Amino acid sequence: MDAAADEVSDSIIANLRRVCKKGGQVIVGMNPYFEKEMFSNRDNFVFDGAYMYVDGILRLNNHTDEEWIKRMEKYFTIEKTEYYRMNQEKEGVKRRLFFLRACLP
Repeated sequence: MDAAADEVSDSIIANLRRVCKKGGQVIVGMNPYFEKEMFSNRDNFVFDGAYMYVDGILRLNNHTDEEWIKRMEKYFTIEKTEYYRMNQEKEGVKRRLFFLRACLP
């Protein structure tokens, strides 16, 4: 587990909340949740739990919706989550939009 990546993620979310007024809305877009099998043809991709490294450099902090929501709920109310895919992406790819409300002090 990459504790540094988790600390960076938490810090970004906390600072996003810090700059929001109470009641402010934030929309956060995330890449899809990637299954390891999606990268099976890439020799230089290494997975360690939820983290993907390319040539030894952290490239993906790969968490499910529920895991991201649990992180964000410390600072925001989650109003809804929506999904979309870009035209060139394969069917089944679901990019994520989290609609957050800054309700906590």
